[in-house]
Amino acid sequence: MKKLVILLFVWAFVFTVPELSAGSPTETYSNPEIAQNKVTILGGGYAKDTWKVFYKGKVVKEASANSFTYLDGEYGKDTWKVFYKGIPLK
Repeated sequence: MKKLVILLFVWAFVFTVPELSAGSPTETYSNPEIAQNKVTILGGGYAKDTWKVFYKGKVVKEASANSFTYLDGEYGKDTWKVFYKGIPLK
């Protein structure tokens, strides 16, 4: 009985502390394109793994993961382009 109470307490703690739940800096996704790799959450809907950049779970095809950084709001940039909501700006 004590083990069950402790287990429930730990489970409740993990899912109520934001740093330990779904918003953690690295996590895996159910999307098959990114399920195999650890993903770093950048902010504003952006995330990246070693090879790809994602905006809200969809691949940003023209972005370079190596140099991609989150700016603010829904903006991000790599070495060559600036993106808004995952779409490159002209």
